[in-house]
Amino acid sequence: MILWAAVSDGIIAKVPDVATPARKSVRHDQDHHTPEDDVATPSQVDQLYGAIPQPWSIAVLLAAWCQLRRGKVLGLQRRDIVWNHERTAATLYVRRQKNGSTGDLTDPKSEKGIRSMAVPPLIVERLRDHLDRRMAAEPTAPVVPIREKGLKHMSATRWNQVWTDHRELVPGLPEGYRFHDLRHTGLTRFAQEGATLAKLMRRGGHADINVLLRYQKATMARDIDLAGRMSATVLGELRRTATAKTKPPDEAV
Repeated sequence: MILWAAVSDGIIAKVPDVATPARKSVRHDQDHHTPEDDVATPSQVDQLYGAIPQPWSIAVLLAAWCQLRRGKVLGLQRRDIVWNHERTAATLYVRRQKNGSTGDLTDPKSEKGIRSMAVPPLIVERLRDHLDRRMAAEPTAPVVPIREKGLKHMSATRWNQVWTDHRELVPGLPEGYRFHDLRHTGLTRFAQEGATLAKLMRRGGHADINVLLRYQKATMARDIDLAGRMSATVLGELRRTATAKTKPPDEAV
């Protein structure tokens, strides 16, 4: 990261051709099934939001409830959040990412990564307050700046340090809880509300539906619940119909 930054600043011409340690991916491979412990409770998400200093804490809510990856969160700008006339609802547009390797703002890796989504009402007030109090007024101002009302995007390296320094303040989280696990939390809750795999795919910007199979348990649990409710309603109607048919005409009236 230091060498890439030196190239970006013009201090050296290119990154030397030397072996460097492989960075551990923030994502699981497609064969991994994330344990349920990786799903934070709403209370833990709120505690993480409170533990992370301003002006960076909004990243927690965007990762969890807008289901964004780290690079997408750090790449957001003011112009990517479009409000309705009363500023009571907003649409978030994902158009770029902060590249963790080069530090540049780049296009998402796939076309699926470019998308729009409704901002959940539970974070609208906090997001509006953040834009009004913590961000610069320019359309290209970063949502997560290095410093309050700054015009420079926070780097992945700096964010990782902030995250690891403050996540331990929230009790009950698994050891080494990753920022990326907040995205998993949000997608799991989205699935539990009855979202189909297609809707999860769009919300999460996934290009491979196989990655979404980890959420199949949540969607099936919701499907079973809805099927049970439908069955109870239908059986109730059938019983009432059968009872009405067996009653004498005067009692039925």
